[in-house]
This record gives sequence, structure tokens and C-alpha cells, in this order.
Amino acid sequence: VARNRAPVPLVLLGLGTGIMMAVGMAGEPILEVYTRAGIWLWLFNYAIIHLCVLIISKRIPDKPKHIQIRGYPVFPMVAFTVLITILFGLLWTDDESVLLIKSILFIIAGLSLYGLLWVRFRREVTGPSVVRP
Repeated sequence: VARNRAPVPLVLLGLGTGIMMAVGMAGEPILEVYTRAGIWLWLFNYAIIHLCVLIISKRIPDKPKHIQIRGYPVFPMVAFTVLITILFGLLWTDDESVLLIKSILFIIAGLSLYGLLWVRFRREVTGPSVVRP
């Protein structure tokens, strides 16, 4: 059964962009820092995904893998290491690294709050979920 879900993330992205434009941030230099923070978090997301793939493959070794790659455990380790190196390199070489770190932490805090509120809202709407062992 297909459910009609509200596009909450798209609405928030559009609303956030609209508010930033309305307060006159278009073309401001700070916008470049926010863009770099978004790119940094995007790359960090991929690094965490590679780490999770590695952890899952170690915890559940008999789980069938959809993609067979030679040297499978090596690829996620190398990808994670390369991405983390790039991320620290981006922070190290940025002219406004303090502002970039503050922006990243602000975004993480905002997304965490959004996630906590979303989980709480979904529990109230759907009721407590049943966890089966």
C-alpha cells in the first residue's frame, strides 16, 4: 500500500533557502562557508557509510552481499581512510576553518534536533513500535 508522505525535507530545504534569501544572504561570503560545510558533511556521510559497511560485514559474516568485489574488506577501509584524510585536509587548508567547524557543528545540532523531534512525532502518530528479538 503506497502511503502519501509529505515531502518534509524538501519543504524545509526550500523554506530555509527562502528565508536566507529574504534576509539578504544571497551573494554573501558566509554562504560559501555554509556550502563548504554542506559538502564536508556530505563527504563525512559517505565515510560513515563505508565504515558501517565494514562493521556490518564483520558482525554478520554469512550475510549475502549484493555486490561482490575482490578484496571486499579492504575497499571500505581504504575508502573510509581516504575520505577522512580529505575531510581533515579540507579543514586544515580552509581560510575560515573556525567558522567552518562552527557551521558544521550547528548543522549537526540542528539535524539531531530535527531527527529527535521526527522520531518523537512518529511515535505519537504510529504508537510505540514493537521490538522483536
